[in-house]
Formats: sequence, C-alpha cells, structure tokens
Amino acid sequence: MNALEIVHVSPTSALLHQWHSVMRTAYTDGHDAMWWESLPQLQHSVTIPHSRRSRYLFAAMRDRWCAGALEIAGQVDHPAEPVQIELGVARDHQGNGVGRELASYAVGFAVGHGHTTLQTEVSVPVGQALESTRSGLFLARAGFTVGNVEDRLLLELPWDGRGERAASCPGLVLSSWVGACPGEHEIAWSALEQQMEEDVPIGGLTRSNTTVDIARMREGEQRSAARGWLLVRTMASLHGAPCGYTELMVDIHDPALVVQESTLVERAARGRGIGNALKSANLRRLAELPNDLVSRMEYVQTYTAQQNAPMQRLNEQFGFVRVGTLHDAEQQLPDAAIAADN
Repeated sequence: MNALEIVHVSPTSALLHQWHSVMRTAYTDGHDAMWWESLPQLQHSVTIPHSRRSRYLFAAMRDRWCAGALEIAGQVDHPAEPVQIELGVARDHQGNGVGRELASYAVGFAVGHGHTTLQTEVSVPVGQALESTRSGLFLARAGFTVGNVEDRLLLELPWDGRGERAASCPGLVLSSWVGACPGEHEIAWSALEQQMEEDVPIGGLTRSNTTVDIARMREGEQRSAARGWLLVRTMASLHGAPCGYTELMVDIHDPALVVQESTLVERAARGRGIGNALKSANLRRLAELPNDLVSRMEYVQTYTAQQNAPMQRLNEQFGFVRVGTLHDAEQQLPDAAIAADN
C-alpha cells in the first residue's frame, strides 16, 4: 500500500468533489435522513472567505484517491478560541491509519496556530452507544472527552398541525418573514441572536466568544443568501418588547431536509406557550414557500441538548422523532496524544 499524503484542497480543485463525497458519506452513512452541506454551498463558502471564521480543507491521498477528508475551522490565530474539526475516512480505507494521520495533522495545525482547545462531534444512530462505534473508540483513543450530548430529531413534512395550541398570552405579537430581517426588527433580532449565543446549552465544552451586532447579523444574512439558504423566521414580542424567535433554513440546492437552526424564548417570558406559538407560525410560513421547494421538502431536522427538558417537550408536542445522538467532544492541547487507528 502506497504512503499517505495530506494535501490542502483549494476551492477550485477538482479534488473538492471527492473531498465532499468522502466527508458526506462518512458522516451520513448508516443514519436516517440526515442533512449535510451541499456541494454548491461548500464551494461558495470556501471560495468567498468569511471575515472572521476560516475554513481549511485537507485530503489524505493514497494512490491518487481521497482516502480521508479533514476540515479545520474557527477563528484561527485567536488562541483563546476553540478550533473545530470534522474528519471522515472512506469506507475502503478504514482501519489503515488514515484517521490517525488526519487527527495528528489537525492537532499539529491547531498547536502551530497557538490554539489550546480542539473540538469535534460524532453522530450515532438511535439505539447505539457511542462507545460501541468506531467513531466513539476513535474519540477516546485520540484524547477527546464528550462535553455535551444532543438528540437529533426529525419532523416529517408536510406538517399536519400536530402540537399547535391556541395562543393564550395577552399582548403577544408574532412577526414572520422570509429572508433578511426587516429594518424595523433588526435591533431586536440581533439582540435575540446574541442572547441565543449566550444561552444555548453546551455542557462542559469551551464556549466561543461570539458577539452578534447588527453589522454581523447582516453579514451573516448576506452570506447565507449567497450560499443558497432561504431563511424562514418568526419573532415574538410581548407587550411591545421582543421576547423570542425561531428560524428555519432551506437549502435551495437540496431542500429535502430543512434545518431548524434556533429557537429562543427569554427566561422572563417562558411558560406561556410562546415557544409553541413561534414554532407553529414558522412551520405555517414554511408551507407557504414556492411549491417547487415545498414539494421536495421531506423533513425538518433539529438538534436539542438532552438536558434542555423544555425544548425536548416542545419538540415532542410537534411530532419530532428522535433518530440519533450527537456527541460534542473536546480535547486540550498540546498534551493530548493521538493514539487511535481509524
């Protein structure tokens, strides 16, 4: 067997197609319907760099074929920030050290840029224990510790109205739209997004220092639209004060799996059915999109932390079904030793 060579994958390289196929298959094979970034979205993201967040793609090449794929992402050169990695090995090359070599490369890259925290995630189908899977064994041997566990949930489309409850909250006003946030809501929306960054449960993981203001919100919207995301949004106000929001994301290139990105109700407004009202309004707005998109939608996918009991109950009301778990893991550098074989 020829030696392994790890090479950078440029946005214009024909290798990008192979890289995407290997990564997508590695992450989704063996799972029920599972969203993964489409090739057009990937191409746009790596061709037009983000102003603050970098993405580096690497391929493990053997005999001119992509045997493994690695992505390193984050605020590179900001040492206090964690670096995220995704790593996939082609089925025919598993068990030959490809994963070990890519993981070692990722550690070297992160340490070389001054970072001390590496994060990754592993998806496991429902009914399987993490430690019984190849990926789980790889995490343990590579020195990662699981810090947060989320359930992966699917809601079959079209939604039939299950779970919707009549709003009984005086003073509640819902505003829904598709695309960029209307100017009159931009201050409230950006503040709610910032609150979500601070409140989203991440267990024992290191939290990134992310600040959302109007300028960054608008940049995010522009990048999303350029990549092919259609944003379906609903915001709640209570007696004139913004108190919550929810967002669905539709990939116009491949709309089969709609992504439920965020749902937030501020603490002071919880327990009044506002989360239910937000999700109901947004699902109805989703169904009003052009038929060429709606007819191809099959599921809404969301992730919910296992310790987030209120959101778990809300998702259950709407008919979301648990199909797997996502294990978010972390290791501290440079002391971790890569000793795994994938």
